[in-house]
Amino acid sequence: MCSFVLGPSHKKKREDTRRMNHAKFYLHHRNYRKMRVNAVADMTAEVLYEVDATELKAEDRRRRVVRSILVVTFQVAFILVLVLFLGMLALVVFLVAMYTVLPNAIVPTPSRYKLTSQGVVLDERVMFSLKRGQRLRPNEGRKFVSVLHRWRGEVLRLYTPDPNRVITILDQLIPKPK
Repeated sequence: MCSFVLGPSHKKKREDTRRMNHAKFYLHHRNYRKMRVNAVADMTAEVLYEVDATELKAEDRRRRVVRSILVVTFQVAFILVLVLFLGMLALVVFLVAMYTVLPNAIVPTPSRYKLTSQGVVLDERVMFSLKRGQRLRPNEGRKFVSVLHRWRGEVLRLYTPDPNRVITILDQLIPKPK
């Protein structure tokens, strides 16, 4: 029986080959993702409204962070109460409640977005399509529009200098019940 030990040069070559393959894989998928994102963001959809709300978002950051902390605190208190009464079954009840009823701790808030005839393009990467039953709520004082889910509350927050205009456009994009 013959066996041989790979020397340091063989190990280095194998490691270099592995790194090259990983880099090729990463670049391929990164480029594919870019192409897919560009295909989503540069659809033939008509751009109805476009805004860069970086300043408005930065001004309101403290309130968003406080809201997130309060929601997480509520969720922790909720699970502790469930554990007190239900034991290990509390985990299942909490997970069901978290995905159906409890509000999101972190609400997507893009710095730049476009309202198109297909939906909302967030940060020129992700298409957020509006669904039937979602409601809109403007906040004139803090200059944003909230997209609300029927049970879970706020699912998207769009900062804008003109909330009424955004409400008008988004209201046209939400599918109406038949």
